[in-house]
Amino acid sequence: MSFQAEDVADDGKEPPLGAVLDFMRLLWAVDHALQSASKRMEATFGITGPQRLVVRIAGRFPGISAGRIAEILHVHPSTLTGAPPTHATPAARSSTSPPRARSSTRCGRVWWSRR
Repeated sequence: MSFQAEDVADDGKEPPLGAVLDFMRLLWAVDHALQSASKRMEATFGITGPQRLVVRIAGRFPGISAGRIAEILHVHPSTLTGAPPTHATPAARSSTSPPRARSSTRCGRVWWSRR
């Protein structure tokens, strides 16, 4: 299937897609804008958009578990390995976890310290 001149919408800019494909196109545009903003945030502040979201959730719910953050974000807990506060980023340096005997690769609960 190829794009034809008669497939152009009345405004001459885009082909008519229908409700579903038009929604998917807009969703794609939102995703692209979020990724671009996240890239700029990382260059400017040293933290990506998804990392900032995790920091904000942890700040809203002191002591929240990494598993609960994953539930809120609708992701598998193993996907949080690169997000603060499990790794040191400039914004996550104010986070601390109480000492525990478990593996240091796991983030049990998230706590904020005063600076």
